[in-house]
Amino acid sequence: MAAPLVFKAGPRARQKIEQDGLHADTVSAIAGAAGGPKWLVLAEIDRLLVGHWLKSRNQPLPLVGSSIGSWRFAAWAQNDPLAAIDRLESLYIEQTYAGKPDYATVTNTARRLVAELLGPDGAKQILSHPWARLHIVTALCRGWTGRDATLPMAAGFGLATAINTVNRNLLSAFLERQVFTDCRDGALPPTAFPGFQTKLPALNETNLGAALLASGSIPFVMQAVGIDGQAG
Repeated sequence: MAAPLVFKAGPRARQKIEQDGLHADTVSAIAGAAGGPKWLVLAEIDRLLVGHWLKSRNQPLPLVGSSIGSWRFAAWAQNDPLAAIDRLESLYIEQTYAGKPDYATVTNTARRLVAELLGPDGAKQILSHPWARLHIVTALCRGWTGRDATLPMAAGFGLATAINTVNRNLLSAFLERQVFTDCRDGALPPTAFPGFQTKLPALNETNLGAALLASGSIPFVMQAVGIDGQAG
């Protein structure tokens, strides 16, 4: 019978696990990918990881998330992570829309979800967590890609797609990766994010909610999210 979970590791990781075992302090970073509804499957794993396995963690642990991945980690890094995970799960499932919602409606709903996930002092809890170090991946949209109008946005992303097939480095004319970083242990090196231009602005209590919203923003569905005067 096939195992319910399959664990994959490269040669070096496998050798280390075989020699030393796999412990909470073995892991040097965790990445949380985008993918929306798939988090509903991962939620139970999240409860096991943060509610049990990582409770013995002693060293700072970078949590690098994009979109729902960043929202998951924002729940992990609160004082009561299991309650935060439950809250995020309920908020995600219970969001409703009438007819075909416009950009503003979807954006306002997502903004409310982030606000309720964080509560009155969630940002403070996240940025003072003993081991979790949240890093939120966003994209700064330039020119037409940052417009809240379908035709200009379609033209901008279409041109960006075409240019990407020629030279990925040219994407910086349309998009810039910005990773809002918990800097308590020093910023992550830019080499951690290859591919095209990346900046690492500091994450703070003021911009954390907006960074989460921008990370989860969907072109052609939501409005551009302003962070420090820039559209993400």
